[in-house]
Amino acid sequence: MRADRYELVVQQPYPANYAASVARATEERESQQWPILDLSDFPSLDQYQLILLGHPIWAMTPANPMYQFLAQMGQQLANKRVASFSTNAGYGAGDTQIVLNKLTPASTRMLPNYTVHDIELAKTTQAFKQWLQKMVIVK
Repeated sequence: MRADRYELVVQQPYPANYAASVARATEERESQQWPILDLSDFPSLDQYQLILLGHPIWAMTPANPMYQFLAQMGQQLANKRVASFSTNAGYGAGDTQIVLNKLTPASTRMLPNYTVHDIELAKTTQAFKQWLQKMVIVK
């Protein structure tokens, strides 16, 4: 299976210090001042029918860069099949499905998300592959 990929990059990187990074992410989330993304080379999504969004879960919601991406580019997901896969710290996907539905147009077809506890990642390769196969097959 082949796929194109694109990495979201914030203009101002998060601090390497965990506590400082969490503090910044919390402030962004509480003020809804999401990080600025560098989307200068973002490709046209016209050629794609299926969009898979990979991201971590921060505080029971998609990470701030993903939230900003969806807020900024969600309209480009119109008439696409969209699913997310994420890692979490043991609390599950949180409100990921709600956020995806809210920040993408109604014409987008949201598919079931896949999330895994980050420390279980290596043990779930087969389950992820099975989920991925389903996403490719689902029309």
